[in-house]
Amino acid sequence: MPRLLSNLTMNVLSLTNAVAVGALRSSGLLPEARLDFTERLESTEEYNTLLGQDGSKRQVACRLELRARADLRGFLDPTDLERFMGFSVEHGSSVQIPGLARQAAVHQGWIRFSPPNGLQYQLEFLGDHVDRSSGSRRAYYFRGAKRLRSLRQVRAWSTLSGGVYDKQTGRRELDSVLFSAPAGKGPEALLAFVKSLSLR
Repeated sequence: MPRLLSNLTMNVLSLTNAVAVGALRSSGLLPEARLDFTERLESTEEYNTLLGQDGSKRQVACRLELRARADLRGFLDPTDLERFMGFSVEHGSSVQIPGLARQAAVHQGWIRFSPPNGLQYQLEFLGDHVDRSSGSRRAYYFRGAKRLRSLRQVRAWSTLSGGVYDKQTGRRELDSVLFSAPAGKGPEALLAFVKSLSLR
């Protein structure tokens, strides 16, 4: 019953939002603008486990440097399935995982609000290792989420749990928990995130 009510509430909100966005568009009050933000997520060795193909495990530090952008009209419009409540990860974003990708550029990615699951992240990048058969660097993706339904909302907004997967095989390469910088300081991290938001 709680899940049914939650889904019903989201459907009502989406319909209301769609009507509001439509009215703003037709009146010319919804501007052509973009919403930008930056975020640094990181954690020490104790929070990240690199999983070897031989079954070995190695603790490593991890860092994500992210620049994200959303078209305001698409971001607010629930009929725009590609862009509603979502950000695209922009050039200048990077992944740092010793033993997998020391300094890898994110070449594709997105961040999306996805009730009731929270804030979803997916980032694609090339690792340090070269595939013997193709001669090219192995492709990976990070997938994770901030569970915003937690009762500890500040901690939920600043904690990203996820993993890194081999794009070709689907094998999980890393278990990870990352914190918005400054790490371990929830209120300061949330404030830094809010300050990074800009409308242009």
